[in-house]
Formats: sequence, C-alpha cells, structure tokens
Amino acid sequence: TKSLEAQFQIRAKGFVNLMYRSGEVVSVTSNVVYENDEFEFEYGINEKLRHIPNFSGDRGKRLCVYAIAHFKDGGHMYVVLPPETVEKIRKKSMTPTQGPWIEWEDEMWVKTALKRLSKYAPLSPELMRQLDLDETTKTEIKEDMSEVPDETDWIEVQGEEVMPEESEPIESKSLTGKKPLE
Repeated sequence: TKSLEAQFQIRAKGFVNLMYRSGEVVSVTSNVVYENDEFEFEYGINEKLRHIPNFSGDRGKRLCVYAIAHFKDGGHMYVVLPPETVEKIRKKSMTPTQGPWIEWEDEMWVKTALKRLSKYAPLSPELMRQLDLDETTKTEIKEDMSEVPDETDWIEVQGEEVMPEESEPIESKSLTGKKPLE
C-alpha cells in the first residue's frame, strides 16, 4: 500500500508501570519456571505460590510463567500460565516465528503473564486506555493516539515456511500466520 503503519505494543515494563500508576500496587514480579526448579502453587481460599529457581545446571524445559502483584492494603493476586496458554497467545502474534518470540522467548513469556495479570489488577483510567491501544494498528500520528482509529484488519491463514530465493529479502517471505485483509 506504500503507506506507513505502526502497531502500538506495550512492553513488559510498560505493563508493570501502568499497574503501579493505579496507586494500589506496591510491587509486581514475574518469572518463568523450568522443570528443574522447585515450584508449587495453589489457587483457592488458602492460595500459595512458591518458586525456587535451580541455577546450578540445566533448568530443563519451560514449565509455566507467573506474575504477582502485591497491593498496598497487604493483599496480592497472581496468575500462572501453562505453556499451552502461552503458545496459543504466541500463535496470535503477528510474528510468532521471528523477532522477540525467537530471540527473547523468556521475556515474551513474562510479558504474556504480566499482560494477563494487568487485566485483573486495579485499573486506573490511564491503564484501561493503554490496554485498549495494545496491538492496534494506526496510520496517522496524534498527540493522543487513542483518538486515532484502529486499522487492524487481520484474518487467520494457514501457511508453510518458504525458503527465500537469493535475490529476495528474507523479510518478504517470513511466515507470520496472519496477513492483512486487502
């Protein structure tokens, strides 16, 4: 289309900062758990979460990821996401097979848990506006980007990986699992 488009993406640190801005959150933590770590959690009336990372050798494969928010009134909340949930979210990404999902996978797992936690954390009006903007596509720039309409128009497609021809840049053949509607 030869037009410029930008997709707003909140980084992991952005989700943490937005939760702090609610005024109710005093700390936020998120970590990936590996199969050789000690980890136990339980939801319910007597909920608990305990994680002791094993840094003395092979940690094994990723088991889950969690995010915790502690509130100024002494309460807390947390979410634990299994690999299947993270993978489902990853597949919805515009770049599931390249970029940060490949180069910084642990960080993307953490971001996924923080984003899920932020949906349940106390929300300031600013946080709600920022969450509404996450992963939207904009074709113009304004001081208040919430005033710019979301132009994201994606459909799910099945595809297969294609090796680039020597004369063609790799980016033009990358498989994202999604393509814009035309």
